[in-house]
Amino acid sequence: MNHWDGKQQPPFNDHLGVTIEEWREGYVKISAEVLPHFQNSQGAPHGGFIMSLADIAASFPGVYCPHPDRRRFASTLSLNTNFLGVAKTPVVYAEGRISNSGRKIFYSQVDIFDGENNPVASCQGVFRYRGGSEVVDGVPIEV
Repeated sequence: MNHWDGKQQPPFNDHLGVTIEEWREGYVKISAEVLPHFQNSQGAPHGGFIMSLADIAASFPGVYCPHPDRRRFASTLSLNTNFLGVAKTPVVYAEGRISNSGRKIFYSQVDIFDGENNPVASCQGVFRYRGGSEVVDGVPIEV
């Protein structure tokens, strides 16, 4: 079992069906199934769905916390997404990496692919740590 398996994710992530495939400090890989209600009128993943996955995958590398009873939080300051192609499979993957960080701000890069590794989107994000989240130990989870 992975240390993140027991951590409750935001309800929006659950709504999107986000699965964390791998998560460590500075890196995350997530996946999600492109259900019919996440598709546009041509049956492709809606741009808002892709951008939501990009936002999640851009923030998670910076809020990784190895302690099961603690968390880290950040707010999105900027998110720039470039669409590169249309997903041809029912599942998409996003890989996010920290590209630079300071004491309060971190920058990340995300690449999104379909199940055949065709590029779907590329994203750059800027995030601000919330109080206590600047260090990997994070803050206690409030029950």
